[in-house]
Amino acid sequence: MITVRLLPPINPGVQTRLAFGRSYTGIPGQVFDIILGDAAVLEGAGWNRITFSGSTADRPTSTVAGTQQPVPLSTGLLYLDTTLAKVIVYDGAAWRDVIAGGVV
Repeated sequence: MITVRLLPPINPGVQTRLAFGRSYTGIPGQVFDIILGDAAVLEGAGWNRITFSGSTADRPTSTVAGTQQPVPLSTGLLYLDTTLAKVIVYDGAAWRDVIAGGVV
């Protein structure tokens, strides 16, 4: 499942939020991988997006219009691959390690 890595805000008044019946509480410095719909609610409350995240198997795979792909695959898309524990980037044809440049 693709998630969004978020940081909670500094403002204590919005560090606890409810999204679709699920409660999230965080303090600055913690990171959370939150499902897409909930992440949108938290971002609206001041939580900060780092990037999309998920396992290697859950990487975005399609650029075809009208598909049910929750994250459109596009050149330059950053993704935190939690299986590899690294940020990768889509170059238009393959996923690459942002540091070494190799295909992953």
